[in-house]
Parts: sequence; structure tokens; C-alpha cells
Amino acid sequence: EEAEEEEEETTEQETPREVALAIGGEEKSAAPAAPKTTILSRQDTFKYLEDLTNGSVQTKVDAARALKSLAFNANAEYKDGLIRGGVPRLLMLMVTEAASAPSLEQSTSCMYSLAREHMDSKTALVKAGALRALSSLLHHEAKQCQLNSCATLYAISCAGRDVCKSLAAFRPLERLTVLVNPGPGRTPQDDQLQLFAALLIVNLLHVKGITSKEDRSVLADSLQRAFDDASEAQVRDTIAIGLKRLSSMGSRKARLKQGISSLARKSL
Repeated sequence: EEAEEEEEETTEQETPREVALAIGGEEKSAAPAAPKTTILSRQDTFKYLEDLTNGSVQTKVDAARALKSLAFNANAEYKDGLIRGGVPRLLMLMVTEAASAPSLEQSTSCMYSLAREHMDSKTALVKAGALRALSSLLHHEAKQCQLNSCATLYAISCAGRDVCKSLAAFRPLERLTVLVNPGPGRTPQDDQLQLFAALLIVNLLHVKGITSKEDRSVLADSLQRAFDDASEAQVRDTIAIGLKRLSSMGSRKARLKQGISSLARKSL
């Protein structure tokens, strides 16, 4: 096939450097407000792990929310401890059970906090089956679930080309092309969905054969729109890598055809 004939650029790094971003726009939970503000402490991590293991649906939601906050800017040592405590597996159980929208939102948001800038967490989530589950949640009716899932997939995809190849098997590109093009009346959630979808598309472009000639034109227009809408310099730089890669895919194919045509003429 045409896409399979494309050459790989061996001088290019496997995936762009990860852009560290926060997820915003979480909706308020329908659960009653707590009587007092909870002050989070890493000393309570074992309690949260126990709650995540044996708690009620709401207790698990609260535990995932707490661990999400504690893990977001945590060092590798803390995240390593969460992996040893089985957090990736427990979060995947919450996703599989899908007991409530808040359960999905907090479990996927916690996954993002784990995966961002931590290779072992990315690997642990892949082993737990997150790629398939999160790819499916890109179609969820709740926009926050879509956003959290997209952000987590982006963070995981920064583990390298092999992970991107595994993710590509679930064919998320068509859905990402929709998410990167928000319609009229866009919300802050739409803005972040566009951003993370664009960054994830850029990483997926490192998978050989993921696009066709027809796809590239649509993707280029979509990424250009995301580039124009982005305000962070690092995000724009990363999207620019994707635009450059799409352009080079087309030019390599054109050069190949030109070379074949030239050889054919010489043989006559």
C-alpha cells in the first residue's frame, strides 16, 4: 500500500518531547459537598489505596481524586510507590466497572496524573489495558471523560513509537480528527480537547502507514487550525513537528514516484 512505502526518518527522535499540561474543566460532582475541606497529605496514601481497593463507588471516586492531586506534580519515587500499590490496575477496574460518570472522570484524570512525565507509569497503564479502554472513552457522551482519556493517551503515547503503534491498532485517528475541530460555541473543554487531540495526532504520525494520501490533507488542515488556536509556545512547536512530518510524507512519496518514472524512461 501507498502508506507502507513511506520511508522512516531515522534522524528524527521517536516522539516529540512531552508537553507537561494540566487538565481543566472538570464538572462539579453531583454528590453532596463534604462538611469540611480535606487537606491532602501523602501520609494518607495508604488510606487512599485501601479506599480504592475496598471502598464504595463514592469512596473510590474520592480516593482517585485525592491520588490524582497528590500524583500530579509528584516525583518518580512517589509514583513508583503508587505502581507498587497497584493503582494502575485499580483505576482500570474503575473504568471497566463504569459505575458512574464521576467514577470514569476521576479514574481517567488520575491516570493522566500518573502518566505525565513518568515512563514506568505509562508502561504500567499499557500493561493494564488502558490503550483499548481509553480509545473507547474518546466516544463517551461526557466531554470530560473524552478530555481526560485523550490527555492520558497523549501522555502514554510519549513513551515512544512502539506504544504509539499499539495505540494505532485501536484506530483512534478518525475520532481525534473530529476532536481537533471543535464546532461553534466551543467551551474551555473543547479548547483542551483540541489541544490534546492535536498533540496525540502528532505522536501517532510516527507510526508507519497510519495515514493515507487523503488523510494527510484533512490532518494538515486540522493541525494547522490547532496550531493557530494554540497559545503555548511548546504546544505550537510540537504541532509544527506534525505539520512538517505530514509535508515530508507527501514529498517523499512524490520523490519516489519521480525516481521510478525516471528509471522507467532510462530503460526504454
